[in-house]
Amino acid sequence: MGRKTLDSNRGDYAARPFGIRMATGGGLPGPHAPTHESGGVDALNLGNIAGVITDTQHGNRGGGTLHTLVTPDPGGVAGFMSPADKAKLDAIAGTGRVFDYQYGRNTIVPGGGLLQLQGPGPTLTAIRMLRPGIISAASIEVGVIDAGNTYDLQIRLNGAPVQTVTLAAGTLGAQAVFGAPTAVVAGDLVTAFMVRTAGVGASAFSDMQAVVEVTS
Repeated sequence: MGRKTLDSNRGDYAARPFGIRMATGGGLPGPHAPTHESGGVDALNLGNIAGVITDTQHGNRGGGTLHTLVTPDPGGVAGFMSPADKAKLDAIAGTGRVFDYQYGRNTIVPGGGLLQLQGPGPTLTAIRMLRPGIISAASIEVGVIDAGNTYDLQIRLNGAPVQTVTLAAGTLGAQAVFGAPTAVVAGDLVTAFMVRTAGVGASAFSDMQAVVEVTS
């Protein structure tokens, strides 16, 4: 048996038998000196350690993915975002606030081919915008088919036409997401009109319902 002496490499007392020096807890001693530790003259770090961390060491499990796809609450799990979900997020304009303004009228489009829609509510007063945004989409639905006339749902900003949704002859409704949306600022006035673009005379329908989407 060897005597115990101060081991300057380990900073504790270790047995010093003849032959290979043993660790105090048995077995071979650690592979590095205290100088390799934090604050040492040759401290080890990821930049000077040879080799790479394997997938298993990193925690990569289950068919080569570190996490499953995230699922929504309630009962959802944390995970990675799918490409489809990322595309949905990228498609949201601005901060994503969406306001739907409803316009309507219970009367025919007269023979002159122009009718302002009421709304929201039973009023022809324009809607005043609350905040900056874009007129991003709109839709129109009527009560019965007009086989002879074609109309545009015409959206006007401060009295000037800026966007249209075409209601083809023989159809009850149409909708559109505008590829070139119209910018609005707080205080702008938005109205909606039905405008005959083909045919003659009054409309066959007398019920109209429109929705204008403003995204901010």
